Amino acid sequence: MARQATPVACQANDVELRQAWPPKRVCAYGPSRQEVKLLDGLFLAAHSDTLHTHGLQFDACFDFHFYDMDFCRQAEAIGLRMGTWPIALMHESGGNFASPAWRQGYERYLGKWGE
Repeated sequence: MARQATPVACQANDVELRQAWPPKRVCAYGPSRQEVKLLDGLFLAAHSDTLHTHGLQFDACFDFHFYDMDFCRQAEAIGLRMGTWPIALMHESGGNFASPAWRQGYERYLGKWGE
């Protein structure tokens, strides 16, 4: 019988989920079914008709880092609402914060949005 993982609150840099399957812990990053301002790009879902109608698309100047934050800021700027949904995903990346590529994306983001 598969062992059940226990949901716990985790830090943003928690990478313990990479250790085994099934994972020892499942991180819950807040309540679901909530309206939000920003979403992580691990999994973004939308009705394609909504994106086409509003002309919303990913900005090609963000090749990886900050593409998700930029996309969410664009959505908010045109009046679209975003939210979370109760789904389970496994994200094996610990991030690459402060790498040269991350820093370049951050500078592009600040240049576009000013904050």
